Amino acid sequence: VLEVQVGVRNPNLARRSINGHRQLHHHQGRHLAFDLEPVWDRLLFAGNMFLSSGRDYLSGRGPSQPNSNAGISLSAVTRVADNLWLGGEVLYQRAYEGSTLGRFQGDALHIGPVLYAPIEKGWVTLSWTTQIVGREIGGVGPLNLRDFERHQFLVVMGRRF
Repeated sequence: VLEVQVGVRNPNLARRSINGHRQLHHHQGRHLAFDLEPVWDRLLFAGNMFLSSGRDYLSGRGPSQPNSNAGISLSAVTRVADNLWLGGEVLYQRAYEGSTLGRFQGDALHIGPVLYAPIEKGWVTLSWTTQIVGREIGGVGPLNLRDFERHQFLVVMGRRF
């Protein structure tokens, strides 16, 4: 079974501290998602490709700065109980200056566990990924904490109509 979805991602709002300055990060974008179930009721693969644009608002630093992100995530889960699936996710993201994928600013790779639970007429998915490697232009260190979070926790709920 293969399912493909195209749509608008919900707005993403995050607060961060960059070099002692507070930052409000707001993004909204488009995504393409697919689900593939090669072994019926036992194994499920899912993927997302996304493109988003938004603005960073730095406190005490004048006007907002436009930026954009692109990325891909892949996950695999297997059934461990009647209504419980468990697996892992890999997420790769790239950050750009400007709202239309302008100058490259950095990237990051996240990995972590995923829990999927079908519920009556719907489902809930929980994922928690940790940045394991990242690079920012002009930055030092093994992670890109200027453009991406160290930890990302995502809750997705859906309902069939």
